[in-house]
Amino acid sequence: MKNNLIMKLLTLLIFLTATLAGCAAWGDRLSEEGRVLQADDKPCFTVADNEETRVKLLELSTIDVSEVVSVGTNIRWEISSKNHGNIISPTECITYGATPAHMKTETQPIALEVGKPYEMGIGSYVLKTPPNKWSRREYRANFCLTQDESTKKITVHQVYYDDNLGKLRWDKCGIHISQ
Repeated sequence: MKNNLIMKLLTLLIFLTATLAGCAAWGDRLSEEGRVLQADDKPCFTVADNEETRVKLLELSTIDVSEVVSVGTNIRWEISSKNHGNIISPTECITYGATPAHMKTETQPIALEVGKPYEMGIGSYVLKTPPNKWSRREYRANFCLTQDESTKKITVHQVYYDDNLGKLRWDKCGIHISQ
């Protein structure tokens, strides 16, 4: 546990140092909406389905899932890349708790609960040509699980932001969060 915390702090320090130094070799950073699908009774995570993700190779760096709480988040599961070569496309989906080849588990999965708000993030890199720079891509999405009382079937729901209401639609999950 202590070693894991030290590694996370060291990784954060390296990232912040590179960011503050300009990190010219890594190019720009872009955040987009990810997608949460259903695989049996578990959520499954993937990147946005757009022209860039269909045409270019995205190198998978991290996936994390957190419970949304009143102040911040609680990590429920996290995996990261051990080395290069982890490619993800919009047609692929990583199921909650699964650790694909070439990835390592940073935080063991904690069982997700019905009626709780969750957020997932996928970190990746895409090679932009020209000028042959790696560009960071982040895909984020909110989701919840509901359960049918009669069949006990679990359903995964992606939660979207409603521009008209100016908030995430957690109410569709039976969750009421003041935003």
